[in-house]
Amino acid sequence: MFVVRLSFVLFLFHFHGKSLFMPNDIKAVLTFFMSFG
Repeated sequence: MFVVRLSFVLFLFHFHGKSLFMPNDIKAVLTFFMSFG
C-alpha cells in the first residue's frame, strides 16, 4: 500500500500548497498511516 500512502502525501502537499507542515499535521499523517495499515 506504499503507492496509496505516497498519493496521500502528495495530496497533502497539494492541499497545503507552499505552506509549511505544522507539527499537528505531521502527527495526523503518522496517525493516519498507522490506522490505515
